Amino acid sequence: MGHPVATGDGTVSTVTGAPVTLRGSHGRTLRIDPHPSRFNLRVTDACDLTCSMCGQADRRRRHGVEPGAFSVDALRAYLAPRPRGLDGEAYVWGGEPLLREDLPLLVDVLHEAGLRVTVNTNGSRLLERAKELSRVDTWVLSIDGPPSVHDRIRGRAGLFDVVRAGAQALGSLPTPPERVINFTVTPENHGRIMETLDADIPFDRWVLQFPTFTTVATGAIYEAGLATHLGIEAGPAWQSFHVGHGDIDAERLADEVTALYASIGDRLTMTPYRMRTPDAIRRYFDDPLAVVSRKRGACLALGGEVSIEPDGRLVGCPDFPDVVLGHLDGDPWPAPWGAHSLERLRDAFLSDDLGVCARCCRFF
Repeated sequence: MGHPVATGDGTVSTVTGAPVTLRGSHGRTLRIDPHPSRFNLRVTDACDLTCSMCGQADRRRRHGVEPGAFSVDALRAYLAPRPRGLDGEAYVWGGEPLLREDLPLLVDVLHEAGLRVTVNTNGSRLLERAKELSRVDTWVLSIDGPPSVHDRIRGRAGLFDVVRAGAQALGSLPTPPERVINFTVTPENHGRIMETLDADIPFDRWVLQFPTFTTVATGAIYEAGLATHLGIEAGPAWQSFHVGHGDIDAERLADEVTALYASIGDRLTMTPYRMRTPDAIRRYFDDPLAVVSRKRGACLALGGEVSIEPDGRLVGCPDFPDVVLGHLDGDPWPAPWGAHSLERLRDAFLSDDLGVCARCCRFF
């Protein structure tokens, strides 16, 4: 039995459930699912922290908080046509998603649609909201080092202890959810990873994330790619990820990666890919385009995911939301699958014309 998929002319057809692999002129491939199975929901742009390494925090400082917050009813209407028998998952983040008072209702709508729900949080309100959000399947907790380092990076004294208490509260729920620590490597914390492990935050999995960042070179390629393939100008988002990481000691970081693997084994995941030697780590930070070829076919945003902005826009990428493909109001599921603008964005990806993709963390 087939599933409904949007076509390039805005209609909906039924296709078989087999994914399709597209091939670009430079050997890059992109695997496209017959229907979107992942939903990336940035439910608010507001945040109660201004973390030093956060591109979104930098963008808010420069341009302010983006207005708008899509409603529970709009999300329910968007998902209504989706067959309930399909597997799928929803990744909820922000800003800080726990600032939305109606978040439990949003989670209920996602579960009604048959989706597993993951929430990414800075943990500042986790302890007080854990019980009312007991239907969340997985929590991703942002941790940036042992207590003093974490609190300094996040700009709030005592925050580490608050997050730890929230993680412990999750473990006391009748059906404990999965708890994932997300540790983003920065110059401030890359020598303190094992100390963080010893700080006793309970977890089921640990994600060691190498940072998303852009350079002038990748930004220029991105801007040219959008102009060539879609005829639009890139917004300021990529500029807020333009940071330097020259102070990271590759030998020291490689030793910590080895020690972390030895300590927690297969509970550890590295993104965007595994780097365990000093040379591999140096290459990642020194050459902004060296690893594009490693990400063949791995773009979740273009191959299996719908990304929704706080104001309800359906966009091509959750980190660089310059390409608007539709809106939650009036474009029900499976939009924007098959839309002409999405096809052109995929063409740009396959042509290696989106330089910012070289540093995509894709921790979703």
